[in-house]
Amino acid sequence: MKYLFLSFLCFACSPVSLSRMGPSLPPRQADCDILVLPPGATPDRPWRDVGLVSLKNCPEYEAGPCLAWLKKAACELGGDVAYQPQTPLRDGRPDRTAGAVTLQVTVAAFVATVPPSSDDTVLNATEISDCDTPDGDSDLSPDDQMCRE
Repeated sequence: MKYLFLSFLCFACSPVSLSRMGPSLPPRQADCDILVLPPGATPDRPWRDVGLVSLKNCPEYEAGPCLAWLKKAACELGGDVAYQPQTPLRDGRPDRTAGAVTLQVTVAAFVATVPPSSDDTVLNATEISDCDTPDGDSDLSPDDQMCRE
């Protein structure tokens, strides 16, 4: 019983908290490969946001133990990439030296790895357009084309 209580205390003061959003994905291996983008950058392929990771007492998320915590949390959420769409104000303050700092980093999965869903927002995706191929001159089969006939 004493160990259960100590375990609970350690979890309660964890520097990382997770919030799921979008499609619920199974966790990946704890040491999975996660692409970590610099603040202000977004993925260059279509993606769906799957979670939000809050890192307590981390002035930045791209180095040291904060990077390791972020990658582990992103793997647990089933994500492929971690990003901050814009450079945040730390806890609403522009000065990172003024007290405890909590960063929030979005975790996303690339659309190619997420089962389709009608109610999820796909970010950085383009609409499927009508095909503009001349009659019978296409070298591609209809299955290979990225358009709607």
